[in-house]
Amino acid sequence: MKDPCVLSSGNAVKKAANTIRITSDELLYDHALKVLYSWRHRYLLPLTNFKSFVTRRLKLKDFKSYIVGSRLKRMQSIIGKIKRFPNMSAATMQDIAGVRVIADNVTEVYAIYTALTSSKSNHKPLLPPKDYIKEPKKDGYRSIHQVFEYVSKTHPEFNGLKIELQIRTQLQHSWATAVETLGVINQASYKTGEGDEISRQFFKLVSAIFTLREGTSVDKDLENTPKEEIIKQIKEIDSKLQIISTISGISATVRQHEASSNDNLYYILELTVGKKSNVLITGFKKEYKEQAESYYKARETDTATDKSKSILMITSDGIKEIRKAYPNYFLNTNLFISTLKEELGCK
Repeated sequence: MKDPCVLSSGNAVKKAANTIRITSDELLYDHALKVLYSWRHRYLLPLTNFKSFVTRRLKLKDFKSYIVGSRLKRMQSIIGKIKRFPNMSAATMQDIAGVRVIADNVTEVYAIYTALTSSKSNHKPLLPPKDYIKEPKKDGYRSIHQVFEYVSKTHPEFNGLKIELQIRTQLQHSWATAVETLGVINQASYKTGEGDEISRQFFKLVSAIFTLREGTSVDKDLENTPKEEIIKQIKEIDSKLQIISTISGISATVRQHEASSNDNLYYILELTVGKKSNVLITGFKKEYKEQAESYYKARETDTATDKSKSILMITSDGIKEIRKAYPNYFLNTNLFISTLKEELGCK
């Protein structure tokens, strides 16, 4: 069988996705998985460079308050997406590499979007964007998604790879974090339609309340529903499921690998959920990019069947920024809980 590292073309990835989708042969599945890992690895350098472009551009435009994070999509999520969408291939996915910018408010979100898409950078925004702030998803998700086509004069071999940029407010980010946190606790991916319907309705209702707070468009299903009725429904669901107490009563102890420090660039976060939840942070300096990706792959492989664990590789300027950009990996829902309680009139 040929080396999967050589088979990183679009056709090879398409075949690998089909194999993942239909095969019961363990050897064929493992080979297809290696092809997907090899393909994902191609995005690491472009992702690092694109994040640097975003950071430089925002500093140049003198934005004062924002958070920038970036990540390689988890293999579990890639496989899940392949299986959910019969015509989907990793070669056509536009979010394998993702950069996220978190702003203070909606006005800043759109100002940042304009600054990044009007840049004279070689990276090409594929217009139009998906504006889930003006038109929220059915589940209540809100953010702007803009896909860029990566272009580089120094690394033309990566030209054409797609990188997804997400821009959202802190409140929108807190909502998404709460959804993921409950998903981790219940071992259900609510953002992909898993889990119980009543919990998904709870978050949709909360999104509407947060939307009204920020003065943006409410989902069409709720646009004619008075705020008082939305609050009433939230309280009724929470009295049954105790969602607020469930996600506010859990936290993760941070364990930091002794080699990790704030001068690293690549970090692997390993969240373990249980009676004593914890997140292990392992960092790698810029020159150890290959080792970082290999470690990420190894931990994903070793924990593939362990539903209590979640692994993510990100690039960051330090531990402090990681906590802000990825609070779900620390089971931190403080902003979501405090804002929701305020809206519900809780003491």
